[in-house]
Amino acid sequence: MSNPFRILACTALLTAVAGCSTSVSSRPRVGPSSIGIPPWYLRPPTPAGQYVAVATAEARDAEAARQTATVAGRRQLRQQLEANYEELAGKLRTELGAAGSDIVELFLTSSRAVSAELAASVPVKEVAIASTMNPRAYVLIEVRVADAHRALLGKLATPAGIADRFQKTRTFKIISEQLAPAS
Repeated sequence: MSNPFRILACTALLTAVAGCSTSVSSRPRVGPSSIGIPPWYLRPPTPAGQYVAVATAEARDAEAARQTATVAGRRQLRQQLEANYEELAGKLRTELGAAGSDIVELFLTSSRAVSAELAASVPVKEVAIASTMNPRAYVLIEVRVADAHRALLGKLATPAGIADRFQKTRTFKIISEQLAPAS
């Protein structure tokens, strides 16, 4: 009788101790706690001259939720940058025609590289974690249009002949005008 009783008592004691040691309050926090959806997620800010991405993700723990939401936000930011540069490449293609295909190709290659680099490196501006059964993370990421354009112009400056021809286009003027207020 004493052997099964001891096993049962030890099991109950270990379960109670384990339950106390994994309380929610002892877990590290990865960001500000939030009861509901943060207002900046419902109505993202729309500052002039900035790309803004908001994303959310749910996971078994807060850190995994934050990481997943950050990846989704960065993907969204990259898509915004690429869409803007695709539009500018279309204007460049129309302006230069077939004779400017080398410039358009360099522009597209450089803009895709800049979009990927910026989206991967820009810091997350806001993080909120909603504590539920599975934590849900919300992230806000912003990048200034001028910063993106500066990085692009830096990449385009390398091949001298193409850079000189590009600087004579209306697309270059559009990008330069968007740099002026931030300079």
